[in-house]
Amino acid sequence: MSELAKDLVESLRTGVLGMGITLVSLYVLSLLLDLMRIVFNRPDKNEPENLSGPAQEEMVIKEETEEGEEELVAVITAALSAYLQKPADRIKIGLIRRIHQTTPIWGMESRLNPME
Repeated sequence: MSELAKDLVESLRTGVLGMGITLVSLYVLSLLLDLMRIVFNRPDKNEPENLSGPAQEEMVIKEETEEGEEELVAVITAALSAYLQKPADRIKIGLIRRIHQTTPIWGMESRLNPME
């Protein structure tokens, strides 16, 4: 074999060895993360178990509407109706969730009143 071929074979061996070590270490890391999820993830006692499909969706919708936010749903439906130019009875809102506000007040102010 020529010197170039030997160098090429050695480079390929080194590359395969490096990728193999990386693959094995990522697999071990994945197993450790799964183990940590099993050990440290404690299900809430308030959550009912084994709910899926329509039963779970119904529970979520009941939780959201129990807070007396029917007026909010009506306002959002009216706004969507005006924006989409469709009658309100053709718009179906399945679930409305509040998103926690993490933007600081100065960030919200700059979005609402940008400098010109």
